Amino acid sequence: MKKKHNLILIDGHFTAAEAKEVLVNVFTCKIQFHQSKNFSSKERFGKEDETALKRLPELKSTLEKIRKLFSAADANNETATIKSEVSIVILKQQQQNIKKKNASVTANEKESVAGKQGEKIKKD
Repeated sequence: MKKKHNLILIDGHFTAAEAKEVLVNVFTCKIQFHQSKNFSSKERFGKEDETALKRLPELKSTLEKIRKLFSAADANNETATIKSEVSIVILKQQQQNIKKKNASVTANEKESVAGKQGEKIKKD
């Protein structure tokens, strides 16, 4: 199976109002996704989702830039060409699990494991 895929998301010429609508909808959807992910994490695990917390301000800032850019373009009766491609790399699930496990092991857990391994060596 092919590991990398490139998909065309947006490819067209738009009025400023249409371009603004398309991009606002895309970025609003991403904001809602991260808000929902963060809410779920707080409810299920009692802590916020770090990725969502990082991405939300970035996405909100970009959304504001889009609104300003296309409001000005609309006032000047300008149009826009937008091309957007999504690149997807498919990884085996096992690789992802190993990365997640390695990232979630805290220093205390590492010390604990090292201590237990030391005890095992002493017993042998």
